[in-house]
Amino acid sequence: MVDMASSTGDSDAVPGQWQPAAPGNYPYPGPQQAYAPYPAHGGPPGYRPPPPRSRAPMFAAIAVACVAALAVVGGVMWWTTRSDDAPPLAGQLTREYPTVPKAAWTLTPAQLGGVAFASPNPLAAIYATPGPVHDGRTILTLVINQRSGGERRIAGVDSVTGSHWVNDDPVDACSDEVVGARIVCISGSQVHFIDTRTGRTVASHTLPGKGFTVAYDGKAAYVRGFNQTEARSESLTKVTAERIEWHRQYRLPERQSFGSGDATRVIATGKLFGTAGGRVMVYSADNGRLLLDRPGSYQMSALPDGSLAVNVADPQAFTMPLGGLGPVAVVRPDGTVTDIPGLSITAPAVRSGRFGDAVFVGGRPMTVDGTDLGWQVTAAPGAVEVPLAAGPYVALVSGGTTLTVADASTGAPKWSRKMMWVMTAPSVVTDGRLLLFPAENGALTAVDLETGADVWSLPASALGGPGSSGQDSLAPTVSALGEVLVAGTREHITGFAPTGGRASAPGSGRGTTKPKSGGSGGKYVTRCGSAPKFTPEKFTTSSGGLGVRMKVTATCPKGDLLSGRQTRVSLSDGNGAIASGTFDFSTDPLVLSSDRGDDSVTVDLTFPSGSFQRLPDTLAQGGIAVTESGQAGSGGNIMVDCDPGQQTVESLPRNHVQSSQPHVATPVPMSSATGGRGCSAALRMQSDSDRAFISRVLNNKWVAQLSSKRPGLVADGKTWDDCAILDEFLALRLRFDDARLLDSGQWPVFSYTAWWVTVATVTFRGPAAANSWCRTNGFDPEHCFAKLVSTTAGPDNSTRYWR
Repeated sequence: MVDMASSTGDSDAVPGQWQPAAPGNYPYPGPQQAYAPYPAHGGPPGYRPPPPRSRAPMFAAIAVACVAALAVVGGVMWWTTRSDDAPPLAGQLTREYPTVPKAAWTLTPAQLGGVAFASPNPLAAIYATPGPVHDGRTILTLVINQRSGGERRIAGVDSVTGSHWVNDDPVDACSDEVVGARIVCISGSQVHFIDTRTGRTVASHTLPGKGFTVAYDGKAAYVRGFNQTEARSESLTKVTAERIEWHRQYRLPERQSFGSGDATRVIATGKLFGTAGGRVMVYSADNGRLLLDRPGSYQMSALPDGSLAVNVADPQAFTMPLGGLGPVAVVRPDGTVTDIPGLSITAPAVRSGRFGDAVFVGGRPMTVDGTDLGWQVTAAPGAVEVPLAAGPYVALVSGGTTLTVADASTGAPKWSRKMMWVMTAPSVVTDGRLLLFPAENGALTAVDLETGADVWSLPASALGGPGSSGQDSLAPTVSALGEVLVAGTREHITGFAPTGGRASAPGSGRGTTKPKSGGSGGKYVTRCGSAPKFTPEKFTTSSGGLGVRMKVTATCPKGDLLSGRQTRVSLSDGNGAIASGTFDFSTDPLVLSSDRGDDSVTVDLTFPSGSFQRLPDTLAQGGIAVTESGQAGSGGNIMVDCDPGQQTVESLPRNHVQSSQPHVATPVPMSSATGGRGCSAALRMQSDSDRAFISRVLNNKWVAQLSSKRPGLVADGKTWDDCAILDEFLALRLRFDDARLLDSGQWPVFSYTAWWVTVATVTFRGPAAANSWCRTNGFDPEHCFAKLVSTTAGPDNSTRYWR
């Protein structure tokens, strides 16, 4: 029995009530034909933009055709031949820098209407020292229009292109965290929430008093201020983009502080908010309750479990530079406080394995619950920061000027180097093989992670050059933003392009794998005169697109290599095109040879959205068999057409280590690859393939309808054709793992024919639950609503809208 009952929160689709067009973008049958326009933010029901496309460089290709007719296969997941080549870790460079890099772009303050750059970080902003903050793509910096006490504005720089924006609102300082593409800045009693992608202020509020520092946890900002008329009084305000949540005043008793207190750091973890500088105070983020108030320094760290670790001190024993400092107080999210002996505590910036939830107390690693890992690095005196704890390496910066790399199993130092002090944080990054940091003379220096040996160096003048005296002589800051290395001074911010291939995690895969003893490490593989053979072995779909595992085999007895920057690979069968894209093998060449004499390699290719028009289930058309496991079946052929393009190398060592990361194509839009032909056939094959599943699994059940389109529909600023409809369906299929396509003319629940309708495959007992699913997944009523799918029911009462 089909559930047609009305549900709370859902209105029946009856004449006289507002209703969106059915079957999604067409007037509902009957006297009340109300057209449902597209929302202002664009996109049809269920629309989601396709995943970003690869940024592989494009170069002219030399056509070298390699065509093979191959047995078909089916679809599941794909990885390559080396298990010891771990992908880059969060926070490290994603490509390597084995040689001196060249600047991809350089930006000066004058280009942004100022005379100097300064860190938005409240601690560094006091002294107008350099040090941009970033979210992995956008660099945020203050632009000062005078060298001393001038007006400041926040600016954003795209790390890949160097394009930039400047916000119009003057600011004093900003949060040193960017969360969800937002940064929060303060200016006097004003607080601004700023979109880091566009530079637009999305919300502003007037605080009860003047703000001094600010922190942001992604949900709320916490602004610390001082009462200008009452001594020993400070305030704390919690504010979101929507409103001020609460404001608290604190009366501070007479007491001593540690040091001068002119440097202040603030951190918010979601549960806690802390300020440190002379006095250390930690508050509950929920209600502003003061949990800790003790003398201390500005050193403070957020720990992996949401705790705050602060350096407290005995003010009576204070002597420069470190006398009286310690112990470390750890404030847990539940408000409990634990003292741990030591001068500093910090979580590694780049970490993996057993260091994933570890902290370092001085040079001693322990878990966040206080379990000692049993060894200690002997470090130079001073507070210790840990830019890296991964694989076989631990890198520590002690006292701000001594960089030490130690064995991660024993703590035994491997090597030490002096570096230039950076106020905002240890300016040390890694590409998995090298450490990059400012040397004592301000030069950007790259050293081997294992040995500490110099690899290359860029003089300070190449970075915009620190000045000869004063604050201008501060070290350049160094940041890793994806594959881009960014160096910043007061006078310049420079983005450097990588000079090597894909990076891997420290201590894994390329750069650390040595030839096996007795192997053919001294032999080289050269290019073959005939093209290699591509054999697809598996297909899969994921959020990244269509994945194809290929076995690539040399056709010459001594092997082959593939190193083109723009190698085009296209797949088709007797029913039409499947996928087409260009792949960059120049930074990770395929060496089709091994010490075992197997002149082939398994490589995984990913075709992003827009570069494929067939899914694995449609490859079972025309007598082609696809097994449930995705392996090859019997019957049918897939044609692989390969244009290798201009090759970049002539030979490589036989023992060259192949990356385990999938190669992602720069899409060749299927509309251009096929001239628009084949999209209609692909839609028909998809709906025919999905019909059996829908009849078996979805028949007489309520589902969520996500979209409906027909060729010639004018909506969202364009005229929809078969290829655009297919691209939208495939994007929805990738988003929801399993969406299905219907031809409205084949299902009696629709009143109109020739519409392509997409539905999610989650089923519900009634329309209320289906509409609730729409809400939960972030849709509004015009983008998603309940639809009954049936082979026997008519259109009446088969659609339920919601508000």
